Amino acid sequence: MSTTPMKKLAIRTALFALAAVAAANQESLMQFMPALPWAWPVKTIEITLAIVVWFFLGLLINGIFDAFLWGWWEKRLGRPLPKLLKDIIYIAVYFIILILALSFVFKAPISGLVAGSSVMAAVIGLAVTRMISDVFSGVALSLEKAYSIDDWLEIEMKTRPLGFLTGKVVEVNWRATRLLTKAEEIIIIPNSEMAKMKFVNFSIPQRHYRTDIQVYLSHTIPPERVKRVFAAAMKSTPGIMKDPAPKITLMRFTERGVLWCARIYIGDYAQHRQVVKTAHEAILRHLQIAGIDLSYNRVDQHNITAAELSLEKRPVKERLVGRIDLFDVLGRESLQDVVDTMMERTFAAKEIVVAQEEEGSSLFVVAEG
Repeated sequence: MSTTPMKKLAIRTALFALAAVAAANQESLMQFMPALPWAWPVKTIEITLAIVVWFFLGLLINGIFDAFLWGWWEKRLGRPLPKLLKDIIYIAVYFIILILALSFVFKAPISGLVAGSSVMAAVIGLAVTRMISDVFSGVALSLEKAYSIDDWLEIEMKTRPLGFLTGKVVEVNWRATRLLTKAEEIIIIPNSEMAKMKFVNFSIPQRHYRTDIQVYLSHTIPPERVKRVFAAAMKSTPGIMKDPAPKITLMRFTERGVLWCARIYIGDYAQHRQVVKTAHEAILRHLQIAGIDLSYNRVDQHNITAAELSLEKRPVKERLVGRIDLFDVLGRESLQDVVDTMMERTFAAKEIVVAQEEEGSSLFVVAEG
C-alpha cells in the first residue's frame, strides 16, 4: 500500500518533533542513566541527538516539497516534473543541512566549511566532468520532455548498418538513457551524447504513428478501382486505426507504372512491423482477387485495343472463377458454362447483399470490396 505525500509529511513531522523534544530535554533524560565516571558517553548522546534532529529536519523539508511544492509546480507547468530534477533538489537540501549540522553541532565556522566544500566540489568536478555533463544533460532532456519511458526513438547513428538506431526507451537515469531495440538489444547512451544527437520520437505528440505503404500498378487501371481495392484491404487489416482513417493517394507517374500510396495510422509504434506486414499481405491478396497485377520494371511496346482497355475496368470472369477452389473439380467446358451465366452486380455501401437465414438462389463471388 503506497503512502501519500501528506501521510509521509505527518510521519516526518512527528519524528522531527520527537527528536527535538528529546534534544531539548536531554538533561532530564540523563537522570535515568546510571552515574558513570566518564564524560564521553554523555557527550556522545548529546551529539547524536543533535545530529538526529538535523537529519529529521532535512527529511521534513523534503517532505514539505513532496506535499506542496511539486504539485504546485507541476500544475503550473502542466506536466510531471522529472525525477532527476527532484533528486538533485533533495541532495541540495541534505547538503545544506550537513553544513548547518557541522556548524552548530561541532562549532565549525560556516565560512570555512563553505570554502572547504567549494574546493572539494572543484576537485570532484574535475574528476567527474563527464558524469556531471551527463546529469545536467539528463535534466535538460527531462525538462524539454524530449522523450519518456516507453517512447520509441529513431536516433541518427552512423556506426549502425542503416545509419540509424530504433529502440524503445526503457530507463532514464542520472548518467544514461537505455534503449531496447527490436532485436532485443540493450543500448546504453550517455545523456550528454543524447543531448547532441538528432532523433525522431515516434510517440509524441500522440502515441499513434503514421506510415506509408507504396505499390506500383499499371497506368491502365482506373484510379477509382484502385482506391476501392486498397480501401477494402485496409479495412480487413487488424491494427490499422479507423480514426484517423487511411488515405489512398496517387503519388506520381513513372516508367515503371503509377505509384500508389496507402497512408495508414497505427495505435503504437511497437505494432509497426506486424501491422505493416499484414497490410502488405492484404493488399496483395485483394489485388490478386481483383485480377490486378503489380507493375514491374519492364519496357513494353504494343498497341492497346479498346477490348484490352475494358478488361482493366472490370474483373475478368475467367480469372475470377479460376482463382476459386470450389470450381477446381469442373472441366473446361463446365467452367465456361459457369462463366457464361455470370452477371456483374454492383452494390452501394451498406446495401444488403445476402440476408441471414433467407433462402437464396444465387452464388455470389466478390470481385472487389
